[in-house]
Amino acid sequence: MAVAAYSTTPPPLPIARLLAHSSRPEIEAAIEALIAHLDALDGDPDSEPDADDEESDDREHDPCDFGEEEATC
Repeated sequence: MAVAAYSTTPPPLPIARLLAHSSRPEIEAAIEALIAHLDALDGDPDSEPDADDEESDDREHDPCDFGEEEATC
């Protein structure tokens, strides 16, 4: 299996061996596991804040509050 053409540096040798002898589903599973491990170490940068963490005044979005031109206030 070839390493991606867009890579400018070759992967470390253990990774290159893994890529050479693994199927796409195996590589995808390994990537998911590594990302989950990184997220466990330092948090998920793509996670959305919980609804309980967001400040809210329990109102629906009012277009007039934001000066939206199309609103009929």
